[in-house]
Amino acid sequence: MLRLVKASSAQIVQAWENNHVSWGVPLSREKYRQRETFLGSTTAHGCSRTTWVLVPAGLPDDTLDFVAACETYPRPCLVTDGHGAVAQRTCVSIASVFTPEQHRNHGYAGAVMRSVMGMIADPQAESKLFFPPPPPADAPDSPEGSFADHWRHAENRVVAASTLYSEVGSTYYARFGWLYQPSFALSVYLPNDDDASSVLAAVGGEHYTVPIFDEDIAAIMAKDAEMLRDELRRSDEPSFCLLPTKEIVAWFNASADFNGKEVPRASAPDDTKVGGDKDDGPVVRGAIWADSGAFALWFPDFVEHKLVVLRLRATTRTEVEALLLAAVGHAAALGIKKVTVWCDDPAAVAARGEDGRGFNGDYSWLEGAPAFLARQLRSHVQERGPEDSLACVALLDAAVTAEGFHLAPAQEQARESTSKRRWVANEKYAWV
Repeated sequence: MLRLVKASSAQIVQAWENNHVSWGVPLSREKYRQRETFLGSTTAHGCSRTTWVLVPAGLPDDTLDFVAACETYPRPCLVTDGHGAVAQRTCVSIASVFTPEQHRNHGYAGAVMRSVMGMIADPQAESKLFFPPPPPADAPDSPEGSFADHWRHAENRVVAASTLYSEVGSTYYARFGWLYQPSFALSVYLPNDDDASSVLAAVGGEHYTVPIFDEDIAAIMAKDAEMLRDELRRSDEPSFCLLPTKEIVAWFNASADFNGKEVPRASAPDDTKVGGDKDDGPVVRGAIWADSGAFALWFPDFVEHKLVVLRLRATTRTEVEALLLAAVGHAAALGIKKVTVWCDDPAAVAARGEDGRGFNGDYSWLEGAPAFLARQLRSHVQERGPEDSLACVALLDAAVTAEGFHLAPAQEQARESTSKRRWVANEKYAWV
């Protein structure tokens, strides 16, 4: 009988060895192991990762000849019933579902997903999924919305959602309870010109923004989480979102810094800070409009040669233009030729009649942004395809009541609950 077990240290390393072909290249196998070990030991988000392996009958739990594997990341999320009640709960995000080639076409990935859904929907999910322990009672208070603060409260540890990102199409994971959630991307392409100043001069306009550095991120994320909580409270639409936290941003930045030192890339000016040792000086992590607090956080993806916006909050087209200009300028300085922003469906936003004061400032600016950028830069908005990782979610809650959430663990009920809720801020920061 197949069984899903928590991986040993040796099995974790073997899982990385197995999936390097899909997610490790262009790093060598050794560098890939170093990066994953580094992320799992130095970032709070990475430390919450649990690796699972599927063991066939007749083999011991610690066998290295397991037939499939995956990872789970418990993270803070918000859910609302559309009537003013908002609760902070836990979302279990699933990543790195992988079956070695020699074991494929036997249904092993499906067995992994059924087992994971069984644990997620179990009332004892917290113990089964190895959540981070609550901080000691005498530990200093942590900022509201941080990982440490989240795990301090028992009600927050209830699992209300699960997300994953599919690279095998939009329907495969639906059979196990995770429904595809369409999302779009704005892509901006820089000209083949390594001179950053010429790119900015061609686009024109003033920035009105200042750089974001590591020391700024905690306050920005805390304010963003506070605003999301308030926006959900005022919404009349049942909704779900992953909380943007400094720990999640730090995880992306740590990975980008590692890749920045190890992955060959286009030449950049000698004084450009792309990440690495702290002695290199401060690294620009985004841009903020100081007067309004509108901001964009980003990281350079040196594997796919693009600047990826993790999170963008803006309420006016002027703010959006300034933040996009800042991103384009930073990409040009790094020798990167593409900027990508994940976002909601512009048509769906228009259909809901949002006016710029709603979630994330609404995404109606997308229809104008390409025209604005097209004066000098090629850009387009399109639904993200399988090569971009398709967002899927399973929502397990049935309602928010005075007593809290009542879980509906069956897959059919999860699918029904998911179809009735909107995924707010379905942006890159939510990815694992």
